[in-house]
Amino acid sequence: MKVVLTKDVKKIGQQGEVVDVSDGYAQNFLIAKKLAVPAKSSRAIEITKQKKTKDTQKKVQASLAAQAVLSVKNKVVHIAKKANDEGGLYDKVGVQEIFDAVKEQHATVLPEGSLVLEAALATLGEHTLSVVSGDARAKLKVVIERE
Repeated sequence: MKVVLTKDVKKIGQQGEVVDVSDGYAQNFLIAKKLAVPAKSSRAIEITKQKKTKDTQKKVQASLAAQAVLSVKNKVVHIAKKANDEGGLYDKVGVQEIFDAVKEQHATVLPEGSLVLEAALATLGEHTLSVVSGDARAKLKVVIERE
């Protein structure tokens, strides 16, 4: 029997997929627990349309994220911080501060989690960071200057 899954089911499929399972399993488990609906029902058509819409939205968001990453390729961001005589910062520069600086200086909002930073930046000078989203990759220079 063909059914459309209304929720993710381990070893069977994900929400919105049309799967072929035995009649007993479909009737007694999947449909009874509201994990699926018969493939020819109006609810199944609705679920399939919702899945297509979600897939389209994910593709658009991935494309926008890639464009944002590529727009900062080889750009420089300047951040002013207080530092001691040896060049060590009193307050480290973290991901959120870099995101805010990119937004302010280049009018670009980077996708969350796209900035590769092993540890917060703690010294004055130029730091090269990787920005990654999907297949899009770029290098961003962060220059930390004395305030």
